[in-house]
Amino acid sequence: MTLPPDIVTDANNRDARIAELATGFALNELDDAQLHELHGYLVDPQLGRGAARTAWKTLHTVTDLRAEQARVWHDTLRSRLAANLESGGPTTVTNRLMARLGLRRGGLPPVTARHATYVPEAHSVWLRVGLAVGGLMIVAGAIAGYAWSRQAAVAHIDSVIGRAVIAGRASGPGDALDGQPLSVADEAQVSVRWPDGTLLKLIGPGTLIPQQNSVAVLGGTAWIQVAGTFGIGLPDRRVRASTAARLVVEVAGERSCLSIARGPVVDAAEQPLSAQTCLIGDHSFAWSQQTWAALPEVVPLPGAARWQLTATTLADATGSLTMTWAGGSVISGPDGIALLRSDGSTVRAVRPPAGRRFDLEATPWAFTVRVQDDVWLETAVPPTTLRCRTSGAVPLTATFRSGPPLTDVDVDK
Repeated sequence: MTLPPDIVTDANNRDARIAELATGFALNELDDAQLHELHGYLVDPQLGRGAARTAWKTLHTVTDLRAEQARVWHDTLRSRLAANLESGGPTTVTNRLMARLGLRRGGLPPVTARHATYVPEAHSVWLRVGLAVGGLMIVAGAIAGYAWSRQAAVAHIDSVIGRAVIAGRASGPGDALDGQPLSVADEAQVSVRWPDGTLLKLIGPGTLIPQQNSVAVLGGTAWIQVAGTFGIGLPDRRVRASTAARLVVEVAGERSCLSIARGPVVDAAEQPLSAQTCLIGDHSFAWSQQTWAALPEVVPLPGAARWQLTATTLADATGSLTMTWAGGSVISGPDGIALLRSDGSTVRAVRPPAGRRFDLEATPWAFTVRVQDDVWLETAVPPTTLRCRTSGAVPLTATFRSGPPLTDVDVDK
């Protein structure tokens, strides 16, 4: 089958769409067209392997969270039944239900010399059978009602910028979320609030699955402010945050970056995670922000790719600044700013006005070079080293940050 070209050419949109389809498959909510679309991704000779990894991680996350919710429901139901039986009165579930309905089963009549044995009448037997069946139906109805309540609204949408979709239909402020996947388009935003006050803001392209006091983030960037006890499922980890915690979550494909602005937060093994810390795979590093009047010869990069360097140079300076990595370099000097390949050839150059700003940003998924917010380069391989060389007096201020993109939303308020 032919895949949608707008999704195929954009890796983030493609991963978000595959995650959405895999989630629908796990919840048995895909129609024939969506099943064919998911099948097309999986059998595509170029995209199939990556699509399969994304789908598998999504299925694992959804199943894990639903299993956890089922365990909590099972324990709650068992506890309630046990309390019901231990509260005195009838000692069986059927008798207890009949007592609640105001019914009583008559006892056996006393044995007399005239009746050595008692043979119940047929209508009495059928009455008991009917009552037993009715009791079982009440139990089944109670279980079904309780299960339905678990699938009722678990959160509500606070606000939407752009397009947010649930099961193929557009959603807006005030809409209830009942456990179905919520997806947002590229550069769209949606804010979701849980009954206890926990607030999540998702930046697209991305997808999340809201649950009771928890969420699975399958794609996008999410800022989370926790008001109670809140579980967060990611493709490669699961954590639980408590009151006043602040987190930033970034997910693309099967990888995630979890940034903890404020705790308390514990991992799946109930081990506490430190505040002001980023976690990418097996790497963990502290947030940092440094402002330099002059860049060091070697910029200290964190153990995992999540950093940003913002620098401002004066175009009329006599000297120059060169920042080099394995795949190329940026030169800022009297002639302007130029982006070069590793072989020295020019990718792009411009003679900017005074005070031109440029940014280098590395994430687990891409390395981006921007000049005054205009993207000049975006590659899938972030650099592991960054070297700087100055020639002459170059008026320069530079800020280096390692950690989440806090420039967009201040989650630590």
